[in-house]
Amino acid sequence: MRPQRRRRPPQAPINQFVKAEKLTVISESGEKLGTFSKSDAIELAKDKGLDLLQITFDKEPCVAKIIDYGKFKFNQKKKKSAAKKN
Repeated sequence: MRPQRRRRPPQAPINQFVKAEKLTVISESGEKLGTFSKSDAIELAKDKGLDLLQITFDKEPCVAKIIDYGKFKFNQKKKKSAAKKN
């Protein structure tokens, strides 16, 4: 029997991996939605079918943005490969 693999947390804290309890939330369009608790912010992102990504770590309350994490990772990978070519 194979040992079960642990799910590694993503590099950037998203959804349940966000550590801050109070977050200033920014929408996918860039407008500030206000300060929410972690659970309320995650619920807001889930209602829109998106993810909550923590952006800052040193400020209180931390800043988080509602985004499509798959699209975000794809764009990061694309930028990285474009930078390699130049």
